[in-house]
Order: sequence, then C-alpha cells, then structure tokens
Amino acid sequence: MRHWFPSVPVSIWSLVFMILIFLSNFFSVKIFAESEFWFAAVKVAAIVAFIILGGLAVVFVWMAIALCQLKFRQKWLKEGHTEDELKFKTPSFHALVCLYRQPGLLPFDLV
Repeated sequence: MRHWFPSVPVSIWSLVFMILIFLSNFFSVKIFAESEFWFAAVKVAAIVAFIILGGLAVVFVWMAIALCQLKFRQKWLKEGHTEDELKFKTPSFHALVCLYRQPGLLPFDLV
C-alpha cells in the first residue's frame, strides 16, 4: 500500500485491516468463513492460471525452436549443402543459435 499511498504510514494500514478482519469475525463467523473461502478460491485460480501460462510458454518456445530448425535446414539446403554435411545430425545447436538471434524471443537485455 506504500506504493499507492506513500503518505499513509504502514501501521495505519495494518490497523485498518486488523479491524476489518475482527469486525467480520465478531458480527458473524459466516462472513469471515465466506471471505476466507473466496480468498482461497482466488489463490487457487491464480495457481491454475500460472500453470496454464507456463504450459503455453513451453509450447510456444518449442514451436519457435522447431521453426528455427526448419529455417536453418531450408537455408542450409538452399545454399547447396547436403544434410550429410551438417556437423550435428540433430540441429538443436543451430536451432538455439537461430532462436537467440530472433528478435523478441529471448530477453537480450538479460543475456
């Protein structure tokens, strides 16, 4: 909360949220339990969303590597070479070099 409201001390925010939790439990345990249920549901939904996003990231990176392998082989064959002349029979090294050179696929500022 300090990011959005820098002038309000952290102790005030702690006190406000402690009072809200106390009041929700004091008046009706049902309200407290239901709020806990919904907070837990939000956490589970966030975990499921991150698992799905991670799976999509793996699939798209795999597709990018496969596309780079195809591009490399096409360029290699277009230049008159044969597949037997490749140093590496599996073009994974060349695909990684191709993937590294593709703009927007890897964070160049972090490399």
